[in-house]
Amino acid sequence: MPIRGVRHWPIQRKISAPYSVLVIGVIGLTAVTALVLFNLYTENDIDEQITHWVDVAQGASYLILDDASTYKPFQKAFGVDIIGSAENGDMLGYTLDTADFTQDDYTRLRELLRNAVTDPDERHTFAAQGSSYRMVHEPIPYDRRAVLVTFVASLDGVRLAQRRMAFMIAGVAIAGIALVLLIGHGLGKAITTPIRELVTVAGKVADGDLTQSVRVRTEDEVGRLGRAFNDMTRQLRRSQEELLEHERLATAGQMAATFAHEIRNPLSSIKMMLQLAGEQTTEEKTARYVENTLEEIDRLNGIVEEMLDFARPAPMVLEPTRVDETMRDVLGLMSANLARHGIEVALHCDAAPVAHADPEALKRVFLNVLLNAVQAQPDGGEVGVSIAVKEAVVSVVVEDSGPGFSDEAMESLFRPFHTTKTRGSGLGLTTTKGLVERHGGELIVENRTDGGARVTVRLPRDARARGEEAETA
Repeated sequence: MPIRGVRHWPIQRKISAPYSVLVIGVIGLTAVTALVLFNLYTENDIDEQITHWVDVAQGASYLILDDASTYKPFQKAFGVDIIGSAENGDMLGYTLDTADFTQDDYTRLRELLRNAVTDPDERHTFAAQGSSYRMVHEPIPYDRRAVLVTFVASLDGVRLAQRRMAFMIAGVAIAGIALVLLIGHGLGKAITTPIRELVTVAGKVADGDLTQSVRVRTEDEVGRLGRAFNDMTRQLRRSQEELLEHERLATAGQMAATFAHEIRNPLSSIKMMLQLAGEQTTEEKTARYVENTLEEIDRLNGIVEEMLDFARPAPMVLEPTRVDETMRDVLGLMSANLARHGIEVALHCDAAPVAHADPEALKRVFLNVLLNAVQAQPDGGEVGVSIAVKEAVVSVVVEDSGPGFSDEAMESLFRPFHTTKTRGSGLGLTTTKGLVERHGGELIVENRTDGGARVTVRLPRDARARGEEAETA
């Protein structure tokens, strides 16, 4: 039956109480056992000594029962008293000091001696006036009557030794119990302190403070629990940040979609009117202004397209697509831009690399990656493009000779609306990464060891590989 209230005990008491009770019980049982064994040993030792004295007395020829003077040598030699008694219990001679005995003490002693005549093998303990005596009897024939010689050893010294031993054992037991309680308290505290700290931190986390963490001091189960709790709070904090980011992006996406929709039609009208004005003007300066304005409108249209792609991704139609041909189409579209910035492109590819992709979406991916490479080296440089097929993946690697990405830029590379450039929406790489992942692929951005940046686009070769990529991700 469970003890009432145990379920409400603090965990330290639940740990230390059973341990303390068990050890205290063992100490108490050991102490009692030791005391009992010591008492038995001392009394048995007295019995053995008296038995030895009896053997010596039996070999003595001058022991006369009714002459107490013949008992003196034994008393002096062994420190034992002798009583010679008749069969009716009367003491014929003795060395025992009976001056303080009462009549009742004499009566009990006489009764004991009379019973010993019929049963001399039984050993007795006799108490009188605060003293205890151990008696061993030996029948001796005397005047053809069965008489008795009783050897009497005082137990006062033995009782004193037993009491001292009892006090010593009790002292050791009390000290042991105190030590056990102290160790139990310390052990319970050592175990429960991190648990109490964990409970405190868990309460703060439950109140919404996800910055809290538990200090891990040990490598045991409690330490592993603390680490697991810290991992959980980190994941919760990360999930909360991701949720807030998703909410922010959703809001930004709605705003971007509304903005793009509202600005797209006016831009189209302005572009159309400028194109008509450019066709009708004959002044070279005005024509140049119109051309520059049209370029800026195209840039605005590009930003609008990025916003729409980010806010409302268009559905993709995946089909076997020649990656090298798609890349060449994009390079053809960018040829004027590449020439204007003095960018030389080197293309290397395996024979007929085919990926399971949407051709138009893949063009936007390559266009954004190449535009980043051009913007990284506006005063000219080199861009290397290599396309390789390995097992179920087509890898497209674009490398430039620019300055590469800073550590700060790397941390926020795919964060929407974040850019380190003076111009741009901050959606290029974010949209590109989303398009690649919708293909079941992977976009990797890193710095080259010899300078410049490297962007790797990994695409599945077929629908089955795309499923395997998604499962792996």
